[in-house]
Amino acid sequence: MCFRRFLIISFAVVISQCQFAINEKNQCLQDQFLEKKQNCSNLTELEKGVLSFMMMNCHYQRSGRKTVDCNYELNDLQSCTRQLDSNYWNIFTQFYILIQHFCQIQILRYLQSNVESKLSLISIEQQFLNTNLKQQSSIFSEILGTQNEIQNQTQVFLQYVASQYLNFNNQRENEEQNQKIMIEYINEINSQVHKYHNEIEHSFQELSSIYQIAKYYIDLIYVQGVKMNQIFFYIIDLLLMWLFTSNKQFIDQRFNNFLLILICFALENYFESSNYIKSFLVVNQLLLILYGFIFYKDYEQLTYNKLMSIQKRINYFDLSNFKQRAKQILMNTVSKKRNE
Repeated sequence: MCFRRFLIISFAVVISQCQFAINEKNQCLQDQFLEKKQNCSNLTELEKGVLSFMMMNCHYQRSGRKTVDCNYELNDLQSCTRQLDSNYWNIFTQFYILIQHFCQIQILRYLQSNVESKLSLISIEQQFLNTNLKQQSSIFSEILGTQNEIQNQTQVFLQYVASQYLNFNNQRENEEQNQKIMIEYINEINSQVHKYHNEIEHSFQELSSIYQIAKYYIDLIYVQGVKMNQIFFYIIDLLLMWLFTSNKQFIDQRFNNFLLILICFALENYFESSNYIKSFLVVNQLLLILYGFIFYKDYEQLTYNKLMSIQKRINYFDLSNFKQRAKQILMNTVSKKRNE
């Protein structure tokens, strides 16, 4: 409160003095004006500040300007300060110095608080850095432990890989030796199979010749042993059919069998080869065709049926198909055994 009153009183004194100086402005001397004008450039910063403060208060009511141009305002300064007491300058200078010190104190307090806050922040940051360093050191120690463990595992893995590689080389050498042995064994088996194949082929040829001879004698025995007894039976059977039945197809079947027996018996005394069966079948069917031409109206259908029967009978007694099929079965069996 005292400081505020002091300021108010000072401002009132300055304003009153300035008003008094303004009223007597015309009484200023020209030499004093020139002296002040020359001394204006030699003022110190403190004096310039005091003059500026004075000029603001002096010209506030008149012009409203708040800045001071020393060369321009020197006439007004002369008029304002001509009647002032010399002690007023000292008091005002001390007052200005006091204000400046007050501002410096406030600035120092602000700087002190700022420094304290920064120091607190620095301490907090230092604590954070310490904790962070501790965490990083623990993490780094864990990383080192993990790295050592990984190195140990890597060494163990490399040793395992080296042992597996050596085992693989040994197994490969053993497999190569076993492969050579297997190749020799397979070659030996192939030679044995080829040998057995030749023997089987030779045995098959002998078996085929034996079969043909046996087939010839079996047919011959069948014709001689059976046909003689059946000739008389079929003659009596045909006579009974002609007398007591009207089924012409059944009679024709019986007559066909009778002609088969009769022609076979007649031809066996004139043909010694195994093809006599084919000859007798052909003659038999030709006689049946002639018989159908005489007794049947549907001659074309009967002829077609008999010709197909001739072809079937000839194919049935053809031994070449049987030999080819038997040979194929035997070859398949040999191939299967060879693969096994």
